[in-house]
Amino acid sequence: MQKNYIPRLFDDILKFSLKSKGAVLVVGPKWCGKTTTCKKQAKTIIELSPLNTRKQLVDFAKIAPELFLNQGKKPILIDEWQIISFIWDSIKIEVDKSGEFGQYILTGSVTDKLVNREFKDKDIYEQHTGNGRICKKMMRTMSLFESGESNGAVSLLDLKNHQVKPAICKNTIYDYAFFVCRGGWPLAINQTKDVALIQAKDYVDVLYQDDIFSLKDLNIKRNNLISLKLLKSYARNVGTQCPDSTIIKDVNIDSKTFEKYFEALQRLFVIDEVTAWNPNLRSKTAIRSKNTRYFVDPSIPVAILGLSPESLFKDMRLFGFLFESLAIRDLKVYARLLTLIFIIIEIV
Repeated sequence: MQKNYIPRLFDDILKFSLKSKGAVLVVGPKWCGKTTTCKKQAKTIIELSPLNTRKQLVDFAKIAPELFLNQGKKPILIDEWQIISFIWDSIKIEVDKSGEFGQYILTGSVTDKLVNREFKDKDIYEQHTGNGRICKKMMRTMSLFESGESNGAVSLLDLKNHQVKPAICKNTIYDYAFFVCRGGWPLAINQTKDVALIQAKDYVDVLYQDDIFSLKDLNIKRNNLISLKLLKSYARNVGTQCPDSTIIKDVNIDSKTFEKYFEALQRLFVIDEVTAWNPNLRSKTAIRSKNTRYFVDPSIPVAILGLSPESLFKDMRLFGFLFESLAIRDLKVYARLLTLIFIIIEIV
C-alpha cells in the first residue's frame, strides 16, 4: 500500500482552477488518484463512500444544504459527490453568495445526469449547468514522467518553440511492455511485478461485473458475458477507427444496446477516444471521420484480453497499438498542463 504521496501534474491544474473558479469538479476513472490528490489542497473533507455515515450525510444535505456546504474551512472536498447530486444547485448558490474562488472541490468516477433524480418531471426541475461557477477537469492515470520512468528530457513546450534537445532513453522495449501492462494506476507504482500487474485485472473484473450495471438510468440488463464480450471487442480494436457495426457484430447485440454500453463506458471514464484532426481547419475530413478507439489507460485492454508483458511480443502489431495508447495517454496528461502554461504566459 502506498504511504507517500507521489506528486501529480494535475496538482498545478487543480491549484489554478481553485484560483479561478468558485468550485472545481474533478472527474476521471476509478483508482486514478482523484481523492488523494484533491485531499492535498482541501481544508475540509466530506467523504460519502463509507456506508456507515453515508445515510446521515445524505439526509443532512437534503434537509439543510446551506449548513452542509458550510461545515468547515474552504475549500471543502465532497468525495463521490454524485451520491448527493441534488446539491449541485445549492453549490452554485453558495458560490454566488460570496463570489469567492476556491470554495468547493467535487470528485467522482461517474458522470451524473444533470436532471435531479429526486424529480421525475423534467419540466418541473432542471439543474443549472454551473457554467461560470463550476469548472470540470479530468484527471487521468499517471504518466511515465509522474511514475518516474520518464526523465522528462523532451519537452512539448520546447518542441513548440522549435528547441529540440538531444535525449537518451534508457528504457528498453521490455520495459515498455511492462509499462503498458501495468498502466498508470497509483496503487501499481513502486510495487513488485505481480502486485503491479494485478491492479488492472482487478479493475476490469469490477468494471464488467458491476460498474457498467451501476448506472441505473441506462437500464442495462445485467449480463456479464455480454459486457465482457463488448469490452473484448473494443480492446481488440484499440488504436483503430473501427465502426460501431464491427463491435455490434462481434457481440451480437442491437445498436440500442450498444449505445447504452457505450454511454456507460463514457460516463465511467473507461474509454477515451481521440477525435479526427486535419491541419486544414476547414476540412470536412475531421468532421466526418470516426474517432480512434482508446481506453483511458493501456493496461485496461491488456487486462481485458488476458495479456502479459511476455505475450505482447507474440503479436507485435497489437503491441504497437497498445504502445500508441500509452503515448496518447501521456500526451493528454502533458498537453493539459501545457494549456495551463500557455494561459499563464499570455496573462503575464
